[in-house]
Amino acid sequence: MPMDIRSRVGFLRPRKHRFDGTAGSERIAYLDSRRPRSPQSAGAPILLLHGFTADRWCWLEMFGRLAGQHRLIAPELAGHGASSEAADGDYTIVRQARRARALVERLTPPVGPHHVLGHSMGGGVATEYAIRYAGDVLSLGLIAPAVAQDPHTPEFHKHIENCINPLIVAPGWRFMDKVHYVIRGPARVHRRFKLLSPLLAPRERSRRARYETIFGQLAPDVRKPPSCSPGEEREDAPPPRERPSYADGDFTGIRQPTFILWGADDRVLKPEPDYITSRMDPEVPAHAEDLWEKTGHTPIMEKPGPTAATYLRFLDKIAS
Repeated sequence: MPMDIRSRVGFLRPRKHRFDGTAGSERIAYLDSRRPRSPQSAGAPILLLHGFTADRWCWLEMFGRLAGQHRLIAPELAGHGASSEAADGDYTIVRQARRARALVERLTPPVGPHHVLGHSMGGGVATEYAIRYAGDVLSLGLIAPAVAQDPHTPEFHKHIENCINPLIVAPGWRFMDKVHYVIRGPARVHRRFKLLSPLLAPRERSRRARYETIFGQLAPDVRKPPSCSPGEEREDAPPPRERPSYADGDFTGIRQPTFILWGADDRVLKPEPDYITSRMDPEVPAHAEDLWEKTGHTPIMEKPGPTAATYLRFLDKIAS
């Protein structure tokens, strides 16, 4: 059935919420569908957590497919989208999970028990969130999650050695270079980003320094060689901060049914669903989809229909 454009866009009006951070006030932009569009729906809310350099718009084509049955809450994590930079300068997985929790606790009507679904960096935040706030999390959904100790592909590391972070627009690496690297297809997605590039590319370029800082905290071991900055000394490693609960590859803290989906052609992160499931408590139900062929790092944009349908089947299964 064709998706009603109103259901896709109706929840995208930016909503902002202020709360006190560790060091001052931060502004978090988010969307909240508040209630399912169908009055017959009894689905629990879903907290959607985006990836590095993304924002709430990455969920665009998933909204209409999920909102009919579930209340959707999609914050833009600190340093991303319309949200402010981190007041305390902390962009780590642990701090972002706490910010997401602070937002959920202040929403009205109250959110109550809910599912958590995260993509890429958001998968790491979702995992930390599910472990820390297990009492309120019904299930954990992970799409190409950045949770392994060495998550990036050899190809990604090769780009870093050549002074390019494929996720950050910079001189020598254009906005559409990033799009083609992250998104395998289909062509319609590339056309959409090409159409929007005059709007998006300048913003991405202006945030280069911010994204470099965030990435440095997310992946402190992935650093460009000194030759990337001739005449300048290599920056010191980021100061030590609190590590995620699963930092040592231990996922036994996950107590919720867990859904894992990965594209076989992911060029950013190594598709390793077994890395997670083999390190979970065997008594916790986990469903890892077979690797999706002809799919890159962003199934939520490349194959939103199948992604939403597969995820909803998982939710239906655990509900029954």
